[in-house]
Amino acid sequence: MAFKAIKIITVYPCRDIEKKRGKEMDKNKIKVWYDEETDILYVSFKSGVSVDSEEIDEDIRIEYGKDGEIVGIEIHNLTKMVVKSLAAQVKEVTKL
Repeated sequence: MAFKAIKIITVYPCRDIEKKRGKEMDKNKIKVWYDEETDILYVSFKSGVSVDSEEIDEDIRIEYGKDGEIVGIEIHNLTKMVVKSLAAQVKEVTKL
């Protein structure tokens, strides 16, 4: 799938925050892409090509590398999922 109109965010695992620079940090960073037009979020845990994938939910697909490791997660209809989750939490909190 080709992404267009992408905003790229780089997220560093907590253990890497202290390192702040160097190749070690680049090696361990997680990359997150969000396409507003299609409302798809993609999280890449490591570089490389996915060779297999599994749909674990209607809008969530896990991608695996050649050794069976998770290389990425693709989430469709992200906005709808977030709004639905927030609405459920607000409903729960207002019951108090």
